[in-house]
Amino acid sequence: MKTDYKFIHFDWAISDDVYLIRNNKTKGTIGCLEFYKPWRQWVLSAIETAVFNDQCLKDIIHFMGQLKNKKEVASED
Repeated sequence: MKTDYKFIHFDWAISDDVYLIRNNKTKGTIGCLEFYKPWRQWVLSAIETAVFNDQCLKDIIHFMGQLKNKKEVASED
């Protein structure tokens, strides 16, 4: 699974249902992706001061797609 992108990278946190989004330059956490059970899908929670350009948002969507596929495969087992 791809976790490193041009401006951001994703780190596993707490469980398989939470990933931290970190800035590549500062290594600071700018948000997280978590599996929101009521909606049965991955959602983004960003810190208040975080800003994202279009490429970052595309990378987040790409990573969420990988997580969705991983979740679907795991639920088939």
